[in-house]
Amino acid sequence: MDDEKWPAEDLARFVESLGHTAHVFHSGADALEGIKNRALELVISDVTMPGMSGLELVQQAFDLRLPVQFVLISGVEEVAQSINAMELGVLDFFTKPIDIAKLAEVIQEYDHRRRNETFAFSETGEAGLFSQQMRNLYRKLRKLQDFPQIPVLLQGETGTGKEVLARYLHHQNEHVTGAFIALNCSALTKELFEAELFGYEGGAFTGAERAGKPGKIALAAGGTLFLDEITELAPDLQAKLLRVIQERTYFPVGGTTERTVDTRFVCATNEHIEALVQRKAFREDLFYRLNVCQATIPPLRERTEEIGPLVWMFLRSFADEFDHEFTTVAPEALTLMERYPWPGNIREMRNVLTNIAIFEEGRELTVGHIRRHLTAPGSDGHDWESPRPAHAETVTLPVSEPFVLPDAPFDLEAFTRRVVAAAMEQFQGNKTQVAAHLGLTRTQLYGRYRGVSDLADAEE
Repeated sequence: MDDEKWPAEDLARFVESLGHTAHVFHSGADALEGIKNRALELVISDVTMPGMSGLELVQQAFDLRLPVQFVLISGVEEVAQSINAMELGVLDFFTKPIDIAKLAEVIQEYDHRRRNETFAFSETGEAGLFSQQMRNLYRKLRKLQDFPQIPVLLQGETGTGKEVLARYLHHQNEHVTGAFIALNCSALTKELFEAELFGYEGGAFTGAERAGKPGKIALAAGGTLFLDEITELAPDLQAKLLRVIQERTYFPVGGTTERTVDTRFVCATNEHIEALVQRKAFREDLFYRLNVCQATIPPLRERTEEIGPLVWMFLRSFADEFDHEFTTVAPEALTLMERYPWPGNIREMRNVLTNIAIFEEGRELTVGHIRRHLTAPGSDGHDWESPRPAHAETVTLPVSEPFVLPDAPFDLEAFTRRVVAAAMEQFQGNKTQVAAHLGLTRTQLYGRYRGVSDLADAEE
């Protein structure tokens, strides 16, 4: 579909030449009705259309859980928005003019996967390793490789793999000529950070090397500069970083010659950065500049389907390194790991399995092995070994000051679903307003919203 009649009909004829049936719609609203009524499998949509845009069409189809895939066609100014839409499951997008040959490849690959039911894939060759949400995220990162000028913001809890994704974005790009350089924003003082980032001229400050020193921006020329814990930057350094990203130029410390930036900036944080912006603890203008393409990595406890494959991957990788003999995993051991909340996420899992491989013996990974290396049950107030009830009883939100935890045990997950359900009702289903009210991003809300839908279905 397209907002111009003839291009849309030309595209429909091209799709039909590939052996498929095509339907033409000239507005997003008509296309949405067509998706609902015709059970369409793949929609090729222009991003810019009168009324409902292509991005809004994708969002509505996603919210309604319609079983349809999208390929978007966008102008240059819509590239970032189209890339962000890939986290909702968009297969690909093309900038105008369309590369017809590549479009045909996408359609044929989709058709092949559909016919052979091979949608589960992984970037490491591990079939079924990643959840659908993570597969969409990797697809988004692959597309970002074609646009090195776009900064990327990675958000997620400690141990979710933010640097792993940053390195994937860099190393999987065959066009990258420079290095991957990482800098932890919390590990250096304000003065040292500026010298590390921008470099300095000889004699710029006491103790400076006579010949000067290139900064991380220069070392990452043609490559990627990964700034971890970006929210730890001092406000004045945030202002300087904003200028570098916007202007693509900088001065070394003590220098008078302006340098050009040829580096992709990838920033990461385990903080809720939107909340920091609201509290004036992080510059709003820098946040919006970094948030052009944002990826939120869900915690491991929200993608438990990955735990089994990850266990096998780590055990195989440790087999030669530690010469362990584990070749099987007891079902109850896997169940235990799926119930454990993994506060340290994948990093914690790797550490636990490393210790088991080094210090434990046997061929089968058992519950006993795991219990000896996990947090003791109940030490955090949560009996994570007990099965979670499908739905908990209604819980009243404690509002007293100081905060008083209810005496009776309750299911925090079910409690959260009810809070989201109440917010959805209050804001009449407007998820943007709901996310803002609850201090979440839309991406973080989607997982909880799906839970609310499931709850509503079960209660009908």
